[in-house]
Amino acid sequence: MKISSSHIIPFIKLFSNTKIMDFATKVGFMKRKRSILPDTIVKVFIFGLAGMDNPSLNQIADKCEEFQPGLSISKVGIFKKLKVTSSLLQNIFYEILKITAQKAIKVKTANVLSNFTDIKICDSTKISLPDKLADLWPGLGGRNAKASLKIQGVYSLTSSCFSSIEITKSPGSDTAYLSKLLNLINKGELLITDLGYFSKDFFMKLMEKEAFFLTRIKTNTVIYQNKDSEMTHFNLAEFVAGKNNIDEEVYVGVSYQKQLKCRLVATRLPDNVINERRRKANKSAKYQGKQLTKNETEILAYNLIITNVEKDILPAEAVLDLYRARWQIELVFKACKSYIKLDKIGQCGRDQLECLIYGRLITVAIAFLFYNMLYLSVYDTYKKWLSMLLFIKLLSDNYKTIGVNLKLNANSINLISKILQKISKRSLHEKRKEKTTFEILQGYSFS
Repeated sequence: MKISSSHIIPFIKLFSNTKIMDFATKVGFMKRKRSILPDTIVKVFIFGLAGMDNPSLNQIADKCEEFQPGLSISKVGIFKKLKVTSSLLQNIFYEILKITAQKAIKVKTANVLSNFTDIKICDSTKISLPDKLADLWPGLGGRNAKASLKIQGVYSLTSSCFSSIEITKSPGSDTAYLSKLLNLINKGELLITDLGYFSKDFFMKLMEKEAFFLTRIKTNTVIYQNKDSEMTHFNLAEFVAGKNNIDEEVYVGVSYQKQLKCRLVATRLPDNVINERRRKANKSAKYQGKQLTKNETEILAYNLIITNVEKDILPAEAVLDLYRARWQIELVFKACKSYIKLDKIGQCGRDQLECLIYGRLITVAIAFLFYNMLYLSVYDTYKKWLSMLLFIKLLSDNYKTIGVNLKLNANSINLISKILQKISKRSLHEKRKEKTTFEILQGYSFS
């Protein structure tokens, strides 16, 4: 598989001295003559520290000297540069997110999904921080870390890359992010979320934008059915009891307010899954000094989904299969923590934290920029798909080499191309007995 230089050159230009110098001038990095070049410290936080647990100021200084031959800098010198470097990295982060959104192409398709312009998944992950940052980044209290932050991600399932990544405070539910999320979903797109983002008003606003949603339903949600032109409230547990599959039109919300008209799609789970769910739920309830009610126990036997997608567009089986794709973003977060060390920032202060977090978020964005770029050409060459987890792991092992060779010349372009070729070949999915979500969805046809 040959990787065109037209893919490599724009990437190198993004991290060229000229481009970074423009950003550096904007944030005031160049106000005084400095021994360390702005592109040196930028490349160290993005490429040099990738995969390194809890880097210290001394280690950062050593990496800077590796990236800039002849440089001599102490940990105090690095400390003095952190605040302005944080602003510099934030500017580059927003720029690369914009580029990712512009260049991303659909790499996964299924006929049953052709009515959607994109399938997006929103989820969050938490990162524990040093206790001394609790005033700036308060934790969740109780037995949790005293300080933590939350990363909100919107992941395109069809393009296999992030369309948005944002740092927010940990306290409070994910519903606090909904006003921002609403602006990230466009007409014709389908948004998949978990219970943390459940909001009737939010779903109604999505429908006003002519967008679609697919989510689990909270078990205490007030639900009605239209029976003989009369709204009838029903108990969710009693409604599903004894049934294996459900696909019904329902209305969410109390009758004296505006109600959300949608589909309730449900299926009864295998007995072993039900028993495990109930075991975990009983253990959690006991820990909190509570006891599961009969209704709560019954509902645990089902996957319960609501959506505004019509039956002729997405059959009930496809609704349930597609919701399982939400786990993709959890795999993404896991890979970013395991291989890019997104959560390994050590006992640092505010400015160092921001440099590490934004540097590693840029590293994440780059990984998915390459993944999206190579996905289809890899399949055309090997007739196998790229494994996202393997690709991120192997790419993280090569970031330093890529970082020190970001030069606009034939040797550097050829070297980076060969690295990506090698990584791609070693990241192929092995043949598996179980089908992926998209392979399952390929089997659906329109009625």
